[in-house]
Amino acid sequence: MPESGNPQGFSTKPDLFTDHRNAARVFIRLPAWITIGSAQSQEHVAFVRDISPRGIFFYSKVRLNSGQHVEFVLEYLKGNNRIRLQLAGHVVRVEQATSTSAIGVAIAFDTVHDEVPNDRSHAS
Repeated sequence: MPESGNPQGFSTKPDLFTDHRNAARVFIRLPAWITIGSAQSQEHVAFVRDISPRGIFFYSKVRLNSGQHVEFVLEYLKGNNRIRLQLAGHVVRVEQATSTSAIGVAIAFDTVHDEVPNDRSHAS
């Protein structure tokens, strides 16, 4: 049932994941190439929804499991320069709205990455 003053029915309660973040997220749409396991593994295309120096959330067709280690490449434009970052981390959350929708994956980086995009101007 929709909350009063909210006709769309979206919750206005605080999100537990948002409330406990250690770094500000940047909502941005960027392509990424996900490699699971070793460098010889198959690459998967993903689309980044948000990113911070400590983690990333992306959508993809690849099915990952909580706790799984993932290596991936994030590529974006910064001015006239194309930036390519090789990142790694472990899966902390997997979500899928319907059986036919893309799979959302939240990854916590193994180390803090201050070089990740920090504003919307990095979208390619």
